[in-house]
Amino acid sequence: RWICFSRSIGIELPDGYYNLITEFINWLEDFNVKHKCLIGVSQMKVKFGSLTIYIEDYLAGHDRPEETEKIKLVIEKIRLVTLAAKQTCTECGKQMVESVYNTKIIYICFDHPPTRYY
Repeated sequence: RWICFSRSIGIELPDGYYNLITEFINWLEDFNVKHKCLIGVSQMKVKFGSLTIYIEDYLAGHDRPEETEKIKLVIEKIRLVTLAAKQTCTECGKQMVESVYNTKIIYICFDHPPTRYY
């Protein structure tokens, strides 16, 4: 459905990220049309507890690995998406609530609280 996944090697994400990722992919598709480029997603996964998105410029080829201004804009958007993911429940996708536990700030979904805190 989305051309930006044509070279993707894998997408392994929790169900709760569906809306967040769909919004990002729609943004990326619009970005590609607006900027006449083809930046695609190589891989999406949760790595060390954080959403990780790998991208590549499909039109640049492997002989031009430098970051273009377009790539930098997409990287900034990915940074915002990954920050939002840290506050999104991986089970249901709801915005988690900031809370304090043992002097640490944590984010909790009250519908799916982690058992290690209770």
